[in-house]
Amino acid sequence: MVKKISIRSTVVTTFDRKTIVVPNSKFLESNVVNWIHGGDMLLRAKISIRVAYGSNTERVRECLFKVVNSHPHVEKVPEPIVRFAEFGESSLVFELYFWAHVMNKWMTVSDINFAIDKIFSENNIVIPFPQRDLHIRSEKKTAEKGFTTHINQDKNVDLQNSPIDD
Repeated sequence: MVKKISIRSTVVTTFDRKTIVVPNSKFLESNVVNWIHGGDMLLRAKISIRVAYGSNTERVRECLFKVVNSHPHVEKVPEPIVRFAEFGESSLVFELYFWAHVMNKWMTVSDINFAIDKIFSENNIVIPFPQRDLHIRSEKKTAEKGFTTHINQDKNVDLQNSPIDD
């Protein structure tokens, strides 16, 4: 919110109630973003959700819509959107878009994240851990011949089920 405009600077208060003094020259040199210009106090929120390959994508969509449509601070117009964004490296990537009042958006996103975790657990939808293949290269020295032999062996190592010494 603009609190004061003077010859050299403008005083702005942020949503966190911080006061910022902006030199007016910045308004000529840079873009100015006004999230609520014209009195519209709605902001769009986006939550990215990754689910395991093999998940029922229609069920994922249903769960996300159930969560977002049941939250009291999510606006009904414009309608929330669930988007199947991509086939990721270790997961299927969905995006949930919705609109909320500027003063409620921050906590609404948090509430929805908690609700997504709960409904996914209830519906056996897995949020996967990132997966990486580990390739181990071992070197073996042959002393009597005086040279090093490189042995390249691709070994798939399951780190989640491997014993780890503490």
